[in-house]
Amino acid sequence: MLDLLGTLPASSQVQAEHLRIRTDQVGTAYAAQTEEVAKAMLLAARTEGIVLDPVYTGRAMAGLVAAVADGTISPGVCTVFVHTGGLPGLFGHPQAMARAISAPPTKPTGVQR
Repeated sequence: MLDLLGTLPASSQVQAEHLRIRTDQVGTAYAAQTEEVAKAMLLAARTEGIVLDPVYTGRAMAGLVAAVADGTISPGVCTVFVHTGGLPGLFGHPQAMARAISAPPTKPTGVQR
């Protein structure tokens, strides 16, 4: 395991109890985009330049945003978001692209840098 942040010994193993699995951001169907996912995709794109797809990485980011919002993850705590690729997946969802392009500019709230 890579020790990218210097917080774990390189020989550490990730244990199941260290993982957080949320199911509140998956939506109603495989490709059904939720409002939370759309907002998370826009937030990541506008604040970090990260492109997410609406099925996998967008939902993962919506879960991360929700975890910070509900206090599961405290602002300022070192957190790793594993981005598995989003740009190719975005092209398969033209409605999500159209929504992102037509969204008015907003100032993110509650985001600490």
